Amino acid sequence: MEEIVITERKEKSSYVTYIYNALMNDIVRVGGKGELCFGEERTALRLNLSPALLKRLKGVLAEILGIGYKYEFLSKNLRVALSKREKKLLAAEMESSVVQSLNMVMDAVNVSDISAMLNADFGALKTEAESLRNDFAENYRGAGQYGEQFAALYEDSLKYFDRLILALGNVEETARQYSEAA
Repeated sequence: MEEIVITERKEKSSYVTYIYNALMNDIVRVGGKGELCFGEERTALRLNLSPALLKRLKGVLAEILGIGYKYEFLSKNLRVALSKREKKLLAAEMESSVVQSLNMVMDAVNVSDISAMLNADFGALKTEAESLRNDFAENYRGAGQYGEQFAALYEDSLKYFDRLILALGNVEETARQYSEAA
C-alpha cells in the first residue's frame, strides 16, 4: 500500500470530498484505508492505496484539474445567452479534451520510477497530444461566439496543448540522450 495525502483550502473542500467519494468503495474493497479530515483552514484526505488504485486516483485528480477548477471560474464569469446547464455542459465538454490528455500521460508514465519515465514512448505521447490538440481546435473553433470566457477557455486550452506537446518533445529528447549515454 502507498500512502498519499491530498490537501486543499477549506473553501474548495468539495474537490477533496469528491475524491473521497469517488474512491472509497474501491479502496475499502481491496483492504486500503482513507481518512477525510476537515481543519479550520484546510481539508485533507489521507489514503492508503494499492498500486492498482493509483491509476484511478490519477484519473480522478485529472477530472478535478481539467474540469472542476475551470468550471468554477466559468460558472462565475460567463454572461452569455446559454442556460446555466448549457454553459456547464459546454465547458465540461471542452475540458474533457484536456482531461483526456492528462489521463493519457498519467497512464503512460510511472512518475515514481525515473528509469521507467525515461523509457516511456514520449514520441507516441507527443503524436497523440498533437492529435488531441488538432481535434480540439477543429471542434471548438467557434466557442468564442458564446462569450469572452469561452474564447479564453479555447485559447487557454490550445496554449495548454502546445505546452504539453513541447514538454513531451523535450522529455523525449532528454530520454534519448539519457539512453545514449547509458
